[in-house]
Amino acid sequence: DSDKISKPSGEAGQPGHGGYNLEEQLSWGEDSFKSLKVYAIKKHLDITKCQSQQDCKALDMVCDLAIAEFPDLGTFENCWPILDLVQMCLKYLSSRVQQKKRIADSEVAKCKKRMQDR
Repeated sequence: DSDKISKPSGEAGQPGHGGYNLEEQLSWGEDSFKSLKVYAIKKHLDITKCQSQQDCKALDMVCDLAIAEFPDLGTFENCWPILDLVQMCLKYLSSRVQQKKRIADSEVAKCKKRMQDR
């Protein structure tokens, strides 16, 4: 659609490296931006997985629900702000889950080692 706002070049969250700041592109206040994060991602997607591993139907549902909750998002071509936000947040959240798993695995290994050394 020519009347919709197209996606800027580069990657969201990388303004100093040829990308852009998603919050600035949306021209929203911080509260709306945070609300969209919680509404669109934490409630409907598996935060242990990155975007490419999410169910396509779940991503479509997130786009539909986000547009219903935040009608201004309907002015953007192909739901790009929602999908960019999903990508950024899941990249962060899934890495945190993996980090916690590595720490837990390390603690288990240390505990096993102590038990063997007794």
